[in-house]
Amino acid sequence: MTGLIPGTTTVTLGPLNGTQAQTTLTVAEVPTTIAALAPSEPTLVEWTAVALTVTLGAAQSEPTVIGLASSDPATATVPATATVPAGAVTATFPVFGWAPGAATVTAGSLNGSSASVMVTVLPWEI
Repeated sequence: MTGLIPGTTTVTLGPLNGTQAQTTLTVAEVPTTIAALAPSEPTLVEWTAVALTVTLGAAQSEPTVIGLASSDPATATVPATATVPAGAVTATFPVFGWAPGAATVTAGSLNGSSASVMVTVLPWEI
């Protein structure tokens, strides 16, 4: 038997020689992990934003909240979390560039997984 979606059902075996048996079968959702964070080397100009997309390894039946962090919030900031809707595998979130430099943006940890990209912020020029 192969479970396709999480849930519980009763399975009846038989009848065979006038007998049958029943059992309860539970299919559990496999905890997902972070599969990717893209684009891999985003570049933006200070005082602007760029979108990053986090991708899960599998869709979940409930929304999945992923923690986000920047290694240098003076250079680039991100929201505290991104939420992947139920049934989806991606969520997009903004990265705001505040000053020239580089910062590592990390999504996770989620079930022992995470993904990071180096964001480069360039100076604004007239």
